[in-house]
Parts: sequence; C-alpha cells; structure tokens
Amino acid sequence: MVLENEDIIDLFNPLIRDLKIHIVKKLGTPDQMEDVLHETYLRLVKVASHIEEQSFSGLAFTIAGNIAIDFRRKAAVRSKYIVAEYPEDNHKSEQLTPEQIEISNQKLERINAAIARIPEKYQEIIRLRLVHDLNQREIAEKLKISYTSTRKRMQRAIEHLRSYLVDDE
Repeated sequence: MVLENEDIIDLFNPLIRDLKIHIVKKLGTPDQMEDVLHETYLRLVKVASHIEEQSFSGLAFTIAGNIAIDFRRKAAVRSKYIVAEYPEDNHKSEQLTPEQIEISNQKLERINAAIARIPEKYQEIIRLRLVHDLNQREIAEKLKISYTSTRKRMQRAIEHLRSYLVDDE
C-alpha cells in the first residue's frame, strides 16, 4: 500500500511526543529539536511512496536519529571554526574594530579569489554547498551526477582552495 500525505500525518502525529524525546537524547539539547522533527517529517513525505505502514514508526525514528546526528555534527564543526577564529574573551557582542573588519574583508577577498581560480565544476560544487547549504546528496541530485562524483569533486575543490590559499600567504 502506497502512503499518501494524509496517511503520513495520521501515522506521524501519534509519534511526535516520543520522537521529540528521541531527538533530544540524540542532540543532547532541546535547542534544535523542532527543526529536526520538521526535517524528519519532510523526509518521510519525500519517501512516502516507498514506505509500508508497518515499518513507518521504525523508519521515522531512524530518520530522526540520523538527522539529529547530522545537526550535532554540523554544530560541532561550526563551533570548532568559530572558537578557533575568535578568542574566548570575545564572545560578548562587541563592535568590530576597523582593523578587524579590514582583516575579515581581506580574508573574504582571498577566499573569493581562490574560488575564482578553481575550475567551474568545482566552483559550482562549492557554491551549492556553502551558499545554498545543500548536502552532497542534494548537490548530486541537482547536478544530475552520482553521489560519488559529487564527493570527489568536493574533495578536489577543497584541495584546490587549500593550495591556492596556502600559496597566497
């Protein structure tokens, strides 16, 4: 039996309370729980035609757990770079000095120049990932290429960027 959107709603609603608990356990904090829950619902709707009713609950919890782990990983990466970029005592909301603004602008110019130097197919991957915040599977779908090709292009793009940025220092 193919599930319709109404069926998804009917099957999803009774699970919401338990899914929230599951998500908070995976995240370790309730901060992004609603976002993960919403993303879980959207993914279930996306694959509705492939879901059998008896496996719906297990799939919902698996998807929610995986999304929560993805959110946690992204948060860890972001915090790693944010903490590395700004010393601990600068966590207060202070105005940037003109020197700090100039340094940030110079860094941004270097990154943009490095992106402009890499081949177009790598620029496109970088743009879809960083500007449009698409994951590699979504990029593969959008470009109509395999996930493996997307992953390899992303790795090569990063290698090119690193080499250009290191050369420019």
